[in-house]
Amino acid sequence: WTKSVPSGQSYPVEYRYLCGSDWSFRWFLARGVRVADSEGRIVRWIGSCTDIDDHKRSEETHRFLAEAGALLASSLDYRRTLPALAHLAVPHMADWCSIQLLDSNGNLERVAVSHADPQRLDLIREIEQQYPDENDAARRIIHTGTSECVHDITDDMLAVSSRDRHHLELLRLLGLRSWMAVPIKVDQRTTGIISLASSESGRLFEQRDVDIAEEIGRRVGNTIDNVQLFEMTLQERRRAEEASRAKDELLGVTS
Repeated sequence: WTKSVPSGQSYPVEYRYLCGSDWSFRWFLARGVRVADSEGRIVRWIGSCTDIDDHKRSEETHRFLAEAGALLASSLDYRRTLPALAHLAVPHMADWCSIQLLDSNGNLERVAVSHADPQRLDLIREIEQQYPDENDAARRIIHTGTSECVHDITDDMLAVSSRDRHHLELLRLLGLRSWMAVPIKVDQRTTGIISLASSESGRLFEQRDVDIAEEIGRRVGNTIDNVQLFEMTLQERRRAEEASRAKDELLGVTS
């Protein structure tokens, strides 16, 4: 605006606007065009405001999936790339991202976590240490292989899910607004979970957000599957080489 007033040039501005009944942010494109009199003096401006949220999110989604794919393909050590993936998801998709995998005993092990506010990580760890068994949603997702989403988290929901007053206060301190969790599947078996939540950003997850998270879950599952197949092939090759050496030694002794 400051540049356009003296020059008379039109201007476009992209910005996020807090709107709607759920008070969520959406992307808009504002345009301003001057109206001049016969002597060229600006007498007024005509403006338009266009909702471009779908287009903007589509661009962000394609960029995020491309970066996530490149990251997962960068190394065979997925336990090193998964923490980087969690950091990439924040703030692309959420304010908080946690990735858990089943260990050899069938228990969920957290292998990655990231939060837009690093101080909240201490709070998350405190909740996990004091209330380690409060994860009914995770057990359901492992059992059913189906994603879950809470569009708008209310205080009543926190009260119902909390174990005691202290647990409720800790959950309130997280400032959760919306939450979703998707399965990680390897060979049709659910072997882990990706959990995402919003807080400070005020973002409320919709079905399209769940679809994106499920795509990330599929890519993580494919990565783990490829690594396991590679390790199996490597082991078989080693066994074949050992068998070949043993055969050569036996033939040598026999000769």
